[in-house]
Amino acid sequence: MQGVNSLAETAFRRHYGQVYRYLRRRTRDHYEAEELAQRVFADAAASLASASPDAPLLAWLYTVARRRFADEARRLARERGRDVAPSAGELEHGPATARAIGAALARLPDEQQ
Repeated sequence: MQGVNSLAETAFRRHYGQVYRYLRRRTRDHYEAEELAQRVFADAAASLASASPDAPLLAWLYTVARRRFADEARRLARERGRDVAPSAGELEHGPATARAIGAALARLPDEQQ
């Protein structure tokens, strides 16, 4: 079995680009995506000791990335004085798309909503 440091290094080499691109698409900012990706891999290195060697590593990294992105969105919302954190739709697609989807859902009959 690989050591934790070796496993973390392997995960970084294999999956950094994928995790970075995932975050870059969501943040639309190179520097913010870099910062979040670094946090993801720091979290991964700290948690790999308890991870199952058979666990799908990339899926787990995407989960950590999604959580770090959501944490950052909530932090920014608090800084901007918003009372409510962005919805899942806003986090995933942006506020304009989330509004369009919400409006379309509101036009559906109650039983289809």
